[in-house]
Amino acid sequence: KNQTLKKVVFSGLSRSHGNPAMVGGSLLLLVAATISDGDVILPPTNVTDSHFSVAVIMMQGAGISASAYVPLLQRIQEDAAAAVPQIAVWAGCPQVSLSTVDPVNIAGAISRTVDALKAKGMAKTTPVFLMGHSLGGAMLELYAHDHPTGFKACVFMGAFISRSRRDNEGRPTYPLPTLTLAGELDGLARITRNGAEAFHAQVQLSENRTQASIDMGVVVLPGVSHMQYASGDPPALVKARDLMPEVTYDAAHAAMSTAILDFVRAQTLQDPAAIKALLSAASVTESFVAPMVEALQLEGSPFLKPPCNSDFVTNPTCRYPSWPAKTLIPGQHPKTPDPLPPSDCTCGSPWVINKAHKMMAGLDQIPGGSTASIVSNDAFHDVSDVTPFHLAHIFNTCSAGAACVLNATTVDMLMFETLESEDTGFVSISAVEMRVKLKSREAFWQAAGVANVDSNATDLTGSRCKEINAAALAWAVSAAAPATMARYTKIGEPYVMGDDVNSPIGITGPTWIKKALQYNRQTNGPNGRSFVEVVSPRFFVKNKNDGNEPYTDPVGMHYCKLLSPARIMEWIYVDSLRMYDSLNNHTVNTRG
Repeated sequence: KNQTLKKVVFSGLSRSHGNPAMVGGSLLLLVAATISDGDVILPPTNVTDSHFSVAVIMMQGAGISASAYVPLLQRIQEDAAAAVPQIAVWAGCPQVSLSTVDPVNIAGAISRTVDALKAKGMAKTTPVFLMGHSLGGAMLELYAHDHPTGFKACVFMGAFISRSRRDNEGRPTYPLPTLTLAGELDGLARITRNGAEAFHAQVQLSENRTQASIDMGVVVLPGVSHMQYASGDPPALVKARDLMPEVTYDAAHAAMSTAILDFVRAQTLQDPAAIKALLSAASVTESFVAPMVEALQLEGSPFLKPPCNSDFVTNPTCRYPSWPAKTLIPGQHPKTPDPLPPSDCTCGSPWVINKAHKMMAGLDQIPGGSTASIVSNDAFHDVSDVTPFHLAHIFNTCSAGAACVLNATTVDMLMFETLESEDTGFVSISAVEMRVKLKSREAFWQAAGVANVDSNATDLTGSRCKEINAAALAWAVSAAAPATMARYTKIGEPYVMGDDVNSPIGITGPTWIKKALQYNRQTNGPNGRSFVEVVSPRFFVKNKNDGNEPYTDPVGMHYCKLLSPARIMEWIYVDSLRMYDSLNNHTVNTRG
């Protein structure tokens, strides 16, 4: 329990808040709030016997006072009163100690707020919607999951349903309907996790996408930052990590209010107009997150779908012939996974299969031309694993000039930032590097029947890993939304590909494994801005005897640390903006 509590509290703190100054006039709005012991209690102004009533209770983000949520809560009340049909909204936000919601104080805070609203006249039967921002949302996700009785639904803001709620197919289960709001420029609960991954899991994987859009919907809020769910001065962590918003606080609150009230009307009144609005919002969100989802799919992200295990085949479409299918330690064999991967698990990285290995092969660059082609498969395994040993391999050869297909495999290991396992959205959800065992160009050309292949020309002259990474960058630039690319081009810190660095065998074995993909910030970029140079460690072994060597002497290899298309996409959408367009540093902001 202590370990679970520690993880939950840390995870929530990591999700904290967002952007700058208090909305003009919000101090005046505070006058209307009833505050006892710091709690914000806001009775509706339109209560009549003919008006339907609901309650919304907000759980605050860490370091943000309850009063900072008054502008949003009052906007929800005003919009509900002006809607057809009218809804009377009882609103509250408990002030907890140190403005930090935790598993110990959350139950009492919610109960106290419900009692205060009832004391002001709220009926006992009023449906209660729980809302949570940042840490408050993280704690609410935990609490409401374990104590759903008495509550109608949840709204998560800069927070989301944990991956731990997902089944073996990657679909989340939750005991209450939920609405997840994702700010495009949220610097803490990043759009790739809070928006793209959440939408894929909660809506796209659902067997009933229409109902999922109503009961587990995800709505992206364009131009909105993490702090804009609240108001006032941001806490230190938010100031350090959040991005600059592109909309005003009033506009942000209006967009939030619209989505929340559509969700409320759909859950309570089954209002056709509200349901239509939620479905429309789902369609808009799907289009918005499409480049991010596609990039994660190309990576083979385990957060979209569980990866396959080629040692225990469950997906018949993978067609992965293991090589060499032998163990280097006699008598030791891998344990059967429990549970086994689902039958539609991800076979490997589509980027490696369809692009990286083919670029490394370079069959289209054989002098005089070639009619040979390549069909490649990829398998996710620890590249250090020796029980069994996994290597890239070419399974057949072609006669010179013959039209034939070379069948090949690769081995791929996705590496993530250490804190990613906490599932906070605070760090990148994409792989920080792809450790990929590829066959060399020399080996492919020899397998295609080319005589007298010069490995210096095929593999050592130039930077093959750099070329593949440059192709990933080109793909991401072409796939990102035009508005996102315009922002990245104008104020983002660009990626630039550097030459490969050789990583030979060392005293303790292959140095390639431990040498990380390098992200080197350079200060002498165009327009006076810095850029990040990405450098790949590579490991090349000549294809001795045309590859006719025992598996214990691997030959014809060209290993690369590859840059994931998803990592680039995430950089374009989020992290490239931190240097020149964050709350902490926007002095060189060049927006017109």
